[in-house]
Amino acid sequence: MRLLCALLAIFAASVACAQIPGDVNRDGKLDTSDAFLALEAHVGLKTLKPAQFTTADLNGDSNIALGEVVALLRASVGLGSLPVNLLLNPDFEARRGTPPDWSGDGRAEPSPDKPGLSLKISLANPGYTMVIQDVPVSGASSIRLSGWMRTEGMKPGSQPWEGARIFITLHDRSRRQVGGWPEVVTIRNDRPWRRYEATFQVPPDIMLVKVYLGLQQAAGTVWYDDLRLFALDKGGRYLMPTSNERTDTTGWFQFPGSKPQSPKSRVPIDVSFLQDAPAGKHGFLSVKNGHFVFEDGTRARFWGVNIVDGNVFRDHNTASAVAERLAQSGCNMVRLHHMDASWSSPNIFDPRYKDTQHFSATSLDNLDFLIAELKKRGIYIYLDLLVHRKFNSGDDVRDWETLENGAKVAAHFNRRLIELQKKYAHDLLTHVNKYTGKAYIDEPAIAMMEIINESTLFWADGYSALPQSYQNEIRSLFEQWCASKGITPPAGSIQDLLRRRNRDVFAFLYELQTKNYLEIRDYLRSIGVKVPITGSNHWENWAADILSNVQLDYLDRHFYWDHPQGGYSPTNIFNNTPMIQNPLTSLVQLARQRVSGKPIIITEWNNCWINEYIAEAPVLVAAYACLQDWDGVLQFDFYGADWPLEMSSPFDIGNKPHVFGQWAAAALLFRRGDVTTARQVIRGVLNEEKALTGVSAGADVPPWVPLVHRVELGEQATLPPPRSDTSWRSDTEELWWNPEPGVVTIDTSRTKALIGFTGGKEWKLGGVTIKPTTAFSAITVSSLDGSPIGQAKRLAVWAVARAENTGMVYNRARTSAVNPGHAPILVEPVSAVITLDGVPASSIEVKGVNPWGIPVGSVSVSGSGASATFKIGELPTIAYLIEIK
Repeated sequence: MRLLCALLAIFAASVACAQIPGDVNRDGKLDTSDAFLALEAHVGLKTLKPAQFTTADLNGDSNIALGEVVALLRASVGLGSLPVNLLLNPDFEARRGTPPDWSGDGRAEPSPDKPGLSLKISLANPGYTMVIQDVPVSGASSIRLSGWMRTEGMKPGSQPWEGARIFITLHDRSRRQVGGWPEVVTIRNDRPWRRYEATFQVPPDIMLVKVYLGLQQAAGTVWYDDLRLFALDKGGRYLMPTSNERTDTTGWFQFPGSKPQSPKSRVPIDVSFLQDAPAGKHGFLSVKNGHFVFEDGTRARFWGVNIVDGNVFRDHNTASAVAERLAQSGCNMVRLHHMDASWSSPNIFDPRYKDTQHFSATSLDNLDFLIAELKKRGIYIYLDLLVHRKFNSGDDVRDWETLENGAKVAAHFNRRLIELQKKYAHDLLTHVNKYTGKAYIDEPAIAMMEIINESTLFWADGYSALPQSYQNEIRSLFEQWCASKGITPPAGSIQDLLRRRNRDVFAFLYELQTKNYLEIRDYLRSIGVKVPITGSNHWENWAADILSNVQLDYLDRHFYWDHPQGGYSPTNIFNNTPMIQNPLTSLVQLARQRVSGKPIIITEWNNCWINEYIAEAPVLVAAYACLQDWDGVLQFDFYGADWPLEMSSPFDIGNKPHVFGQWAAAALLFRRGDVTTARQVIRGVLNEEKALTGVSAGADVPPWVPLVHRVELGEQATLPPPRSDTSWRSDTEELWWNPEPGVVTIDTSRTKALIGFTGGKEWKLGGVTIKPTTAFSAITVSSLDGSPIGQAKRLAVWAVARAENTGMVYNRARTSAVNPGHAPILVEPVSAVITLDGVPASSIEVKGVNPWGIPVGSVSVSGSGASATFKIGELPTIAYLIEIK
């Protein structure tokens, strides 16, 4: 009976648990009476109420042991401390549905055989899904994690760790992962409720532990309850929970401030002089010698954004204002994305029909007008053909209700889906834009297009969402292929065989995907499409997928730094880690996918808010894209005819002053090619023989190489000798990246930039000296007239750091926004002293400008001889305009 009571108690709601650790009798204090009450329960003289039992059961094992009685007694007389659970909402009783304080795809639901709520995670097909909580553990020497689990219907993967899991990762003060993925347990079969526990030693300087609950490459249902995480310091005392965090924004200024009437500009520094309008004036885009080239021989290089979902179809006045704001920022390409998304209102389809084969006349009119406005300002269009289309009952698509948005995977092989893709392309591309008078196939301002967004047959997890009938279909196609090759089909699903790196399945999928791409490309050519076409742009980098895509005209890839985990909201979990302290990651991976003889464009990238360091990104990415000689870089995403009053969405750069406020500096650098292309080319191997082994593209190229040299893949490798550097200078001598403490310098004739944790030190960049006092910032000095900085008559300085909404509250680990805040936006001023050599102080005028480019005040200039020194950070601005007489 006592064990049954204990089991019920451990599952009871913890809301009513003692607010004071060890307060068993609930009298508001911890004293010896609590220890004696626990002792009576231990020897069977007293039956505790559920809330009392939970308080006395210090380790959560549904038993009050003598050791717990002793711990209560010692703590009551000041000889020790009691364990305090560092997890929030550890029993998932806060509310039904999405559990507060956890991030991911799980729900708090009643379980079949226990009272209260438990966390339920379920997958019909093998896949990866985790629910995560970040817990600060600064000062811990060891941690103990325990929890209850129940599993049913389990279908584990082939590896020992592929099942229902509890595991952790440890992170240092820069939130970089230290070590591997220590686990509490992996369950690979069906089990009733059972408690699991593990203790882990914590290396020095660890500040954060991530707790993961979920399924890894497995199918089935797993339930979790009563998680407990205790941490001990070196002295043997238990750590106490920390509270939510707020940034001290004393001295920060409000943004954007009072908007002037009818401003001429919607950006601080207008660089619309870069625009080569109208788009299409040089003829249709083509590919030559591994780059994009217009008909008249002009090399094309694109710096741009994505406009997504309903923002593509706004009213005419808004479309004109958006196009103008982008042109003033130096944008020369817009990718029109998610036009087909069912969750977008409006989208491109006519809602009167129960299919996705009729376009909305209103949406088409607004699309036509936006394209015409962009074209007029020298901004080219990138078109997607299949992104997030949700097929409907009238489309005659099998299992349309459960087929994933965009028909990922299935769209590569199912004949009905392929025919519907062709019809959509035909109807859209032969449509005549009434504002330009040209069909889309005849419009040179539409520069390129892709067949399907973020899809590949080589991503094993992509099969998890595939309805069974499509899994059967592709398995049948594989068996037919094997028969044609005289091969005995290996046992297992396509997903299983992919995970086992089966060569036959890789060869089959390579042929199938490439055949599909070529079929649709040939169809597009048959209806009159003249511009370059690519297949897709998955974020994974399987060599077979890369090789399949480059059978078409160019390569498109995607990357995100600190994408929100488990969703698309600032309240999701982020790492909040500076990319500048982690150079051998996203940019490096992209560079190691470029293929010899093919242009590369990055049509989606972003450093996502609420990461506090996103100001590091625009100029840094532009610089290394130049070093690698990439052909286009499009940030995801943008909207806004003007500056908003508050920041929203982790992705929209149009409302982030510390990102879009400096975006023109990045446009100048990239479009002018201010950073020289790397002198030496390092080649990794990409060929069919290697690709069909299931390897990643570019894995043979050392990670540091793209920070120094240009990288491409081809038939034969030319690899450099090993290096053990801890910082990397480009072979052009213009770029330097040091991950400790996190600094990038850019030193070219027309752009000088200092990015990262640079405060308190003087930095000399070839004629420009910058001495910041703000700890983290991104400061860029650029020539506006095309001359070297030492000879220019007009310069601009952009200086950005952090920005937050008023009232923004972070969780305890600063990895999620408990409250994203409200208007107005607060911007951290960047304080620095800048000296320009070769410029007499008497000849220079420095003015701060507001978000609309209007001067807000002058900055005093001093100097001796042929140098001018001025201090920034005292005016409420992120940009300065410099005129030199």
